Amino acid sequence: MQAVSFVVIVIIMAVMANTMAMTARERYGEYATMKALGFANGFVALLIFAESIGIALAGGVLGIAADVSARQRVRRAPWERCFRSSS
Repeated sequence: MQAVSFVVIVIIMAVMANTMAMTARERYGEYATMKALGFANGFVALLIFAESIGIALAGGVLGIAADVSARQRVRRAPWERCFRSSS
């Protein structure tokens, strides 16, 4: 079961990396404009990195909030004992 979880995590990471690469490619013109206006390469790279971190944090917070909400609803459900172990 752990091997399946590992494979799923690797696939999710590959999809995330592909999404970020596509975003960077689609905004290449914007980055070129910033560089033409005099922004340093490092600053443009920092903006890309900060955007990635911001999106990841927002997704993490929303995911945790959805998980907490779902767990509370399952605990209050009349059929919740079906999901609890008998030990």
